[in-house]
Amino acid sequence: MHLALQALRKYTPTTTTNNNNQEDKDEEGEDTPSLLLLLATTNADKPSSSPASYDHRLAMMCLLAEEIQNTIYSSNINKILPQIDIAITPHPRFIDKSTDLSSHPFFPSESTRQIWILGYDTLIRLLNPKYYPQTHTPKDLHKTLLSSKNRILVFTRPDTHLGTTQSSQYEYLNSLDPSIAEKVDMVVPEHSDQVEGVSSTNVRNGVKSGIDDEEGWKGGVCRGVAEWIGREGLYL
Repeated sequence: MHLALQALRKYTPTTTTNNNNQEDKDEEGEDTPSLLLLLATTNADKPSSSPASYDHRLAMMCLLAEEIQNTIYSSNINKILPQIDIAITPHPRFIDKSTDLSSHPFFPSESTRQIWILGYDTLIRLLNPKYYPQTHTPKDLHKTLLSSKNRILVFTRPDTHLGTTQSSQYEYLNSLDPSIAEKVDMVVPEHSDQVEGVSSTNVRNGVKSGIDDEEGWKGGVCRGVAEWIGREGLYL
């Protein structure tokens, strides 16, 4: 939830912009950003089976959307809430998701700017050639995912013992094809202490362990989702 809130704040247009900044130019004349929570029914790296049914996963996405709006409402004096949509896609690759989204009547490409929110590890997978045909080139991304004013927002991962540091992540970004790198906004999570180590695997393992406190798995999900998991007996 913290990352979604940070992303919404980042791309909410301000009254003063730096006209020399391409990101600011892209935001000129835009409305308050909306948020799309997208559930993919297939995964490029993992089996299609899931520990929770689609009904449960969609319910938890609805609860997440509700908590995001409640948090914004309680802290926004203007009480202007972003539109939050929930969708399902059969596509594991982001370029295919982007293409489908562009052709949807709710999100026409001529009037919609897509900003894809990824973690650093997902950015690496997005650009990994093994997921694409041999004929794939960076130009293909500019026809879909990075076309027009579209961008990618990447949240860095914490420094780890595996050698992935904040500086090495920015070095990786700078090593990319310039036509891609200029379309990527890499930022550090504002609430790094609350998002560090958060993953669906850790949540499921935490539920199975029976450790039921805010410092454990409950700290990795919003309150409504934690209550749903407990009430429905998920991941036991």
